[in-house]
Amino acid sequence: MKFGRLPGVKRTTPAKGVKARARHEPGVMNGAEMRYSQLLEAQKRQGQIVDWRFEPLKLRLAKKTFFTPDFLVVRLDCELELVDVKGSGPEEEDARVKVKVAAEQFGMFHFVVARERTRKAGGGFALERLGATVAPANSEFTIVKEDKDVGADQKALRKDRLNGRH
Repeated sequence: MKFGRLPGVKRTTPAKGVKARARHEPGVMNGAEMRYSQLLEAQKRQGQIVDWRFEPLKLRLAKKTFFTPDFLVVRLDCELELVDVKGSGPEEEDARVKVKVAAEQFGMFHFVVARERTRKAGGGFALERLGATVAPANSEFTIVKEDKDVGADQKALRKDRLNGRH
């Protein structure tokens, strides 16, 4: 028996210049999520947050429609923050709609979209906070690369300088 194309079925290919979206493998971080997790771990060590987890829950938005936030962050005031990390590439509209719908339906959480900035734009992440109960509206921060031989005070001083505080 010969395997191949089915008779009468044309092979379809994406339009020229169009790339198919890569499927996300649950429980596996992409590059932007890995960089954001490093930031969260540094914040945890510095006592700025209590804890964080990667993809710990899935929210049902409608029948057969779910939203899985990338991170759950426990803030110092014990409020729960759900973070959706976006790379620096073009934003997908369906993902944006899901975050907004989730923010409307699940008001007990604070929702944050962390969009990675390009190196040319200064790097780090720009944060957009969603939901009526959250203030301030927008903020941003930059990841500070850690040197193992640099003390904690020097790391904090470098971070302050990077963020414009002397």
